Amino acid sequence: MSRRSFASRMLHGAVFATVSLGMVAGAAISTASATEQYIPLPTYRVGPYASSGSLWWAGTIDYFRYINEVEGGIDGIKINFEEFETEWSPDRTVEVYERVKNGKNGSPLAFFFTHGTPATYALIEKAAADKIPLIDPAGGRTESIDGTVFPYAFPLLFSYYSQASTGINYIAQKEGGLDKLKGKKIVTVYHDSAYGRATQPAVELLAEKYGFENIQIPVADPGNEQSPQWRRVRELKPDWIFLRTWGVSTVVAIKTAQRFGFPADRIIGDVWAGSESDVIPAGDAAKGYQALAPYPGGTGFEIHDRLKKHILDAGKSDLRDHEVLRRGQLQHRPSERRARG
Repeated sequence: MSRRSFASRMLHGAVFATVSLGMVAGAAISTASATEQYIPLPTYRVGPYASSGSLWWAGTIDYFRYINEVEGGIDGIKINFEEFETEWSPDRTVEVYERVKNGKNGSPLAFFFTHGTPATYALIEKAAADKIPLIDPAGGRTESIDGTVFPYAFPLLFSYYSQASTGINYIAQKEGGLDKLKGKKIVTVYHDSAYGRATQPAVELLAEKYGFENIQIPVADPGNEQSPQWRRVRELKPDWIFLRTWGVSTVVAIKTAQRFGFPADRIIGDVWAGSESDVIPAGDAAKGYQALAPYPGGTGFEIHDRLKKHILDAGKSDLRDHEVLRRGQLQHRPSERRARG
């Protein structure tokens, strides 16, 4: 079997499953919807989280375009996607959901990407009442992994609890074993939102089990200024930092940690604090910094080769000036709302 990106396979599987669900659920499906599946995208390519959103959403759209143009859709059904700029605001994402929940042009809404934990919390009961699946990769409400309680919420890849466990286990590995965690001081610097607070119960349980000191330090949204937090870190002298920031707050955290003398190689970032767009702008301050990832690193996968050949090299990529953006020198600024398909 050829190697393919784990993330893209998960996305393709989710799209296939939910497209099928939407087709079954639709009582009356028009000719248009029989050949197209409508998927709205509540993107965030401007604002403090654009460094992550520009890359994620452009990659999503490139993959959808590849499915449409190269694979002929999913079982012949093309994806009709439409973009709505939200700046990662849960209020705006809820507005988008209410606007699109009845589908478009006869195509029912098979699922809704929240791609933001605060938005998932805001929509989880609404979506259940509307019987519309919510998809929030590597995020969302952790308890929703129990599908018997949350049948319409799908936190793909892994949850915040498993991210916390992975981070603490990695620290234990670096220390020489779980028993070596006893007496250690681990500080979590976190984005003060539903996302940032989500690992607290898991870390608390792990601290009780393994005997390390658990200290939580919040960073107010959007995290442009963090001197008070890192001054406290310097006073506490922790052994490790678990960094759970997001967007601009990650770059600021890494730079401020260096300014206050905390070494980057003692900082472990979570999934949402570990992209190239997080570390490249931080420059030398990021040397030694490590972060979790839900899939293998590198570009040596067949799906990457296909996307490069059919989308990027063909000039069809949604990530314009992608080589410049990859180096962290440009932020993509789309129009407020664009329709694509």
